[in-house]
Amino acid sequence: MTKSSSKSGFALIDIVIYIALFAVLIGSVSVSVYNLFISTNQNHTSIMILEEGNFLLAKISWVMEQAEKITNPVQNTSSTLLLITPYDVSLGNSMVIQTQNKNLTLRRKNVTSILNNSNVEVSNLVFTYHTSEGVYSIKSSFTLTSRAPDGTVITSDFSTINFLNQ
Repeated sequence: MTKSSSKSGFALIDIVIYIALFAVLIGSVSVSVYNLFISTNQNHTSIMILEEGNFLLAKISWVMEQAEKITNPVQNTSSTLLLITPYDVSLGNSMVIQTQNKNLTLRRKNVTSILNNSNVEVSNLVFTYHTSEGVYSIKSSFTLTSRAPDGTVITSDFSTINFLNQ
C-alpha cells in the first residue's frame, strides 16, 4: 500500500515573499500620498502669493489713477517710495506707498494701512518714473515671499507699468 499525501497551504517562504511585496506596495503608496500632500500645500501657497501680488498691483494702479502730480520718484529716476498728490482732496493732500517692516503700506490722511496679509513678506519694491516723447509712465515692481506649511520658501516677482495723464 502506498500513502499519498497532498500538501495544501502556503510554505513559510511564500508568506515571507507576500509580506515583503505588501510592505513595498504600502511604502510606495505612503510616499506618493505624502508627496501629494506636500505639493498641494505648496500649490496653495503659490496661489495665495499670486492672488496677493495681483491685489497689491491693483492697489498701486488705483493710487496711480488718483495722481494729479508725482512728487517721488522724480522723472527718469527710481525710488523705493511713491509719493503722489491726488486730484481728489478728500483722499488727503498726499498718498505714499512704501515698504515698512516687510509690509507694503499706503499712507493717506496721516493714516498708514498695511496692504498685504500677514503670511506674505514684501521686498525689492521699486518705482521707476519713465518719460519719453511726451509719454509718462511708472513701472512698479516688488517681490513677495511666503512659507508653505512644510517650511518651503516660495517667492514670486511682480511688476506693472502705469501710464500717466500729464
